[in-house]
Amino acid sequence: MASGFEIVGVRVLSQALENTLFTFATALAVYLFGTALGAASYKRLRRTQPFRSLLAWLLCALAAACLAESWVMTRVPSFYDAMRDSLGDAPAAVALSELSIALAIFLLPTLLMGATFSHLVAASTTRDRGVGRAAAVNTLGGALAGALFGLLALPTLGSKWSLVALAAGYLLVVPVLSRSSLLGIALCGGLAGALPSDLCLVRLPPDAKFRAWREGVMGSVAVVETPDGHRSLRVNNRFQMGGTAAALAQRRQAHLPLLLHPAPRRALFLGPGTGITLGAALEHPGLAADGVELVPEIVALMPHFEPENKGVGPILRSRRREEADRAPVSTNRLLTSAATVRIADARRFVRATEQRYDVIVADLFHPGQDGAGFLYTREHFDAVRQRLGSGGLFCQWLPLHQLDEFTLRSIVRTFLDVFSHTHAFLLHYNVDIPVLGLVGTLEPLTLPSDWLERRLGDESLRARMKEAGFDRTLSLLGCHLAGPQTLAAFAGAAPLNTDNHPRVAFAAPRFTARRNIRPAELLLVLLDRCAADPRSFLPAASQSFAPRLVDYVAARDRYLKGLATEADGKLPEAIEAYLESTRRSLYFTPAYARLVNIIQVMAAADRVAAKRLLERLQAAQPGQPLGAQMLGPLFREE
Repeated sequence: MASGFEIVGVRVLSQALENTLFTFATALAVYLFGTALGAASYKRLRRTQPFRSLLAWLLCALAAACLAESWVMTRVPSFYDAMRDSLGDAPAAVALSELSIALAIFLLPTLLMGATFSHLVAASTTRDRGVGRAAAVNTLGGALAGALFGLLALPTLGSKWSLVALAAGYLLVVPVLSRSSLLGIALCGGLAGALPSDLCLVRLPPDAKFRAWREGVMGSVAVVETPDGHRSLRVNNRFQMGGTAAALAQRRQAHLPLLLHPAPRRALFLGPGTGITLGAALEHPGLAADGVELVPEIVALMPHFEPENKGVGPILRSRRREEADRAPVSTNRLLTSAATVRIADARRFVRATEQRYDVIVADLFHPGQDGAGFLYTREHFDAVRQRLGSGGLFCQWLPLHQLDEFTLRSIVRTFLDVFSHTHAFLLHYNVDIPVLGLVGTLEPLTLPSDWLERRLGDESLRARMKEAGFDRTLSLLGCHLAGPQTLAAFAGAAPLNTDNHPRVAFAAPRFTARRNIRPAELLLVLLDRCAADPRSFLPAASQSFAPRLVDYVAARDRYLKGLATEADGKLPEAIEAYLESTRRSLYFTPAYARLVNIIQVMAAADRVAAKRLLERLQAAQPGQPLGAQMLGPLFREE
């Protein structure tokens, strides 16, 4: 029973605390400390009452404590936020905040558990087989509790009713129904009735609502819908695993690595989440895609992200495969795309499967999440390499806003240690949630200037790639950030992240727990230190294309720095960066579009300044008439 309370309690707290390995270490430390303290304090209790009466009192107190702590759990988010606001973002402050919450939840029940166990052990000394038998029974009970509550009660009953069942279990073995024990049972009944309908601690944005909620073996999963109809996937409240509002970016996570391969026929996606990235793979004719997701509840909720995910999930898994199997062999291989979703651990699947893949894509694993750091180890990267077929490539997407420089350098050096031919690509031009992709190939990457034009032979595929922003080679290669030599210089002598020395697992939580981070901070570091060199992947015949690509990338970098400056509240400086970006390249248009938008907003407050900015925009890029066409009517009467 004690193990059952710990399992359920940790599951509820995972919706409010940081969910790092330090979080669970803190909870375990408090659990063991409270049990030991309860055992030590039992010496005074044993002299107060006879064995059966004291046992009845302890069991009733235990049941009441478990139910009372269930009510306290509902207040944990506000308590934790208050402590973090007052203590700050330092690692010691985060540890103290989590320790305080763990003490509030686990200390009283574990005190009573330690005293109850000591009471039963003391009584067993006078019986046949003595303490050894009692210890064996207790250990067996602890093992069964893990399976009973972790695998059965939580997915079936949910957190609240699992705790109620736990309290009822204590009350069912009360040996004496005295007046005090009956009062204790009545108190427990009142506490159970006062509990909320569930122990869901997910915080909703204004006017948002739950579309679905599942508690399972691996976590608590929610689908949250905002008034505009967009849905997002949250695991344990702390981790957002994608959503429809960022569907374009999630599709690009599939398209970019698939387009870098000349003719992919089979792809593997690790951690598909909402299924939007996996569904994007179905847009590539003749591609068979496998998705491996750890949390079964995520797979069950994938239908909530249709049509954006193209219907991948438990329904499409069988339907698509059956259609592919019934089709003639030639049609199946050339025209039919298929997706399979498997529930498995990504590391174990990669090591166990015998299948070879042309492209393997690893999703944005939250580096601070407990266990996720091992998806960035050398051993895992090496196992992925062994699953690649001839000419295959592996893309590992990284959330730059959740990494500090030390952790990123460690990941990059580890990746380079396995894939010496590694290139870095930006997913999109965004400073709020910047994403970097490490693309490792078995052979040097070569991309001619007409790569995408030749690659997109299918007309329908060309139209879909245009929607994703990959309508020409320049837009694809313009995402390139750094080649192997540049990445090696950036990584330097950073330590390797291995299974025996999991640097990421210990370093990332210290950064992700901070609340005052600047999302673009690490992106700006990369832009300053990593100068894209087209010669690292352009063949000699395409070197005439290099100056245009260099200008495109330089304009991109100025635009991203302008976005970061604007996010800091420095609009005049950002405008200068946008103008410089516009002057640098005719083909990179986001900065131009951003200036058009600024002029439209500015005109409402200061038409003179807006008109002056329009004139500067036209002077910066006279070959682009779009600004005059869109903004001309705004100033025509002047």
